[in-house]
Amino acid sequence: MNLSLTVNPVYNDTIVAEICKGDSYTLNGFNQSIAGFYSQHLYTSKGCDSIVNLSLTVNPVYNDTIVAEICKGDSYILNGFNQSVSGLFSQHLYTSKGCDSIVNLSLTVNPVYNDTIFASICKGTSYNLNGFNESNAGFYTQNLNSYLGCDSIVSLNLTVNPSHVTEIFDTICNNSSYNLNGFNVNATGIYTLYLKTYLGCDSTVNLNLFSRLYNDTINASICKGEIYNQNGFNEKNTGIYIQKLKSINGCDSTITLNLTVNPTYNDTITAVTCNGQSYNQNGFNENIAGTYTRQLKTINGCDSIITLKLHSPSYSDTIYASICQGEMYTLNGFDVMNNGIYYRALQSINGCDSTIFLNLHVNPIYNDTIEASICKGETYNQNGFIISEEGIYSRTLQNIYGCDSILTINLTINPNYKDTIFASICKGEVYHENGFYADSSGIYKLDLNCMYGCDSLVILNLKAKPIYSDTIDAVICNGQIYNEYGFNENQTGLYIQHNNSFFGCDSITYLNLSVIEYPKLDLFLNDEQVVDEFPITLDASCENCSEYYWSTGETTSIINVYNQGKYYVKASNICGITYDSLLILTPEIALYLPNTFITSQMTNNSFGIYTDYKDKIEIISFKIYNRWGTIVFETNDIDKFWDGTYEGKYLNSDLFVWLLHYKTKYTGNKIFEKKGDVRLIR
Repeated sequence: MNLSLTVNPVYNDTIVAEICKGDSYTLNGFNQSIAGFYSQHLYTSKGCDSIVNLSLTVNPVYNDTIVAEICKGDSYILNGFNQSVSGLFSQHLYTSKGCDSIVNLSLTVNPVYNDTIFASICKGTSYNLNGFNESNAGFYTQNLNSYLGCDSIVSLNLTVNPSHVTEIFDTICNNSSYNLNGFNVNATGIYTLYLKTYLGCDSTVNLNLFSRLYNDTINASICKGEIYNQNGFNEKNTGIYIQKLKSINGCDSTITLNLTVNPTYNDTITAVTCNGQSYNQNGFNENIAGTYTRQLKTINGCDSIITLKLHSPSYSDTIYASICQGEMYTLNGFDVMNNGIYYRALQSINGCDSTIFLNLHVNPIYNDTIEASICKGETYNQNGFIISEEGIYSRTLQNIYGCDSILTINLTINPNYKDTIFASICKGEVYHENGFYADSSGIYKLDLNCMYGCDSLVILNLKAKPIYSDTIDAVICNGQIYNEYGFNENQTGLYIQHNNSFFGCDSITYLNLSVIEYPKLDLFLNDEQVVDEFPITLDASCENCSEYYWSTGETTSIINVYNQGKYYVKASNICGITYDSLLILTPEIALYLPNTFITSQMTNNSFGIYTDYKDKIEIISFKIYNRWGTIVFETNDIDKFWDGTYEGKYLNSDLFVWLLHYKTKYTGNKIFEKKGDVRLIR
């Protein structure tokens, strides 16, 4: 007997393999997802022992978040990103081992500030707030950095308000006081008042005060023996007389009387007539020698006595005659034009010697000018004039001697004054200047007389300015100081300031100040949470926070989430920004598929899927292939197992490959794939 013996080998092989975290190694009959060293005892096709070892390394999967800030207008270009707007951005990469690597960028874009300050100063002072030191009107700029390191441009629009100097010229009476425009003085001179304009700048008022004295002169004449008793005088002799009076303004008034006493005349005419003849000149009609008298008036209206002494028979007559200046006396054989006494020796028709004397008086021609004034709207109707317009007017008259007399009037029209005073007081005050007494807004009138005695109307347009009471509601962060509108406070409370409005009236400002804390955010005690049922609610509410931004794009403090993953939230208030995140995990669903089953045993005689999470899994397909690729078993029922038959017949011992596709209730529509092999033994 011959023995042909074949010794079949026994295999002991080691597979060195790597997978990524979350994956499973399902080749060569293994189904492992944790790093380690695993062994399988198999049989070769010849029925010999075969040991397959698996040295498995699980490489990590990375999911990192970068929190970064940039300034508006810049871009974040690190770590493969190129972003310029705030948001949450992700990149899916691969590690050097080929595993998933997710890099998240939480980017905040900080603002760039460009503020303009509008301010005003008085001329001669400087604006030295907010880093400026300027004294001239203009537009100035400073380039700074905000506390976040971004550009900050501060512009100053500076106005320089003027300081005013006002000159007042006025008069007062002796021993009286001037109390207008804030002054109260009783002597002439130059006074200065230092005030503030409504813009708070220096205002200088200079008062030039003069004395208001009247000194008038009256030129008058009377006849000798008369008394001048007008204008308060009682005088009868030539001379200068003075009276001290009061003007309509109550000031001293001096009137000087320059009095002329015109003489009364007593003249004698001596005349000669022939016997039987009459003397009938110069108002006489006498034919008998003797002395005769007549009462007349001089050119000044005074008494004049003419006495005629008549002699006879020798004639000697005197003619008293007058002509107007520039005329010629041509009567009685005379031809003369100047003052004087002239004579002619004649013979009367009666043969009497006759001597004619001419006592010639040349009367002047008058050209007088009257300086007169009336108030506007009145008529001047004296001295033969009736006029109401300003100007120079003339009239040609006859004087008492019958000579031409030209009278000229220079008429001045004095105005009626109408002045308006614009003034303001604070509510509750009384305006009592310039003769008024008023305590409310309105238009008031006062009828006066000007220094010429004409009507003067003063109108007061008075505004009563309000008293203000404002309330400011403000919020600051803990540690800050509220220093606007004159306050300097750092605690919650109600504060009061008493100021003046720009009208100079009382202004009360209330500050209702709230001090809040910087935002604090802590979603959960731990950074991750395992969730079995969805949806769940995430609450990021924090005290005094006003804005929220989730990595989901939602902007409320509370959101609902429906899937596992890492959720980021940013919360902010006026004091700052805070961040937090939470990783939501689902329970790991473990599946177990054996690598060997024996159809002839009472137990372990079928092949299928073993798990404690049947209600969490949906089988898409479960297929088993023989070594030639034929599907020998297929199902989508997790409870259905393969009994080792194909088309109703048990198959021989062999190695079969299986392929599983399934979904879980935690992963939505994501389909997982597992594969491996199983050895059937009969």
